[in-house]
Amino acid sequence: MSNNPNGGSVPLKPPDMPERGIYYELRTIEEPYTPPEAALIAAEMERAANEIFIISGNYETIMESLCDDWEGRAYRRFMELYRPLEKELSNLDISIREKAKQIRQIQIMHKRMYWEGVYHPERIIS
Repeated sequence: MSNNPNGGSVPLKPPDMPERGIYYELRTIEEPYTPPEAALIAAEMERAANEIFIISGNYETIMESLCDDWEGRAYRRFMELYRPLEKELSNLDISIREKAKQIRQIQIMHKRMYWEGVYHPERIIS
């Protein structure tokens, strides 16, 4: 993470990743992602999961924190990534910290699959 001079923080872009504005585009999960976009999504999921680890508070506090960056875009992006998992995760009687750990495990799986060249978003997020 790096500090933004205008306040808040912004994720560091992986090296050699084009500035395509994936953080600023709202897309539906059904749209396929190119490998560079998949890497950026994985980085954003990591950032969102880290936010949850840092904050020990309720759901609204976490969402407010995610809203602090990019005029609420991080919040919308987080929800876009989290919503397909929310039902499955909410069925489990676990804390938000445990949910964050599960999101992070999924994010790590995405990264591994991306680097192995077998990243297929339609198989992971349905």
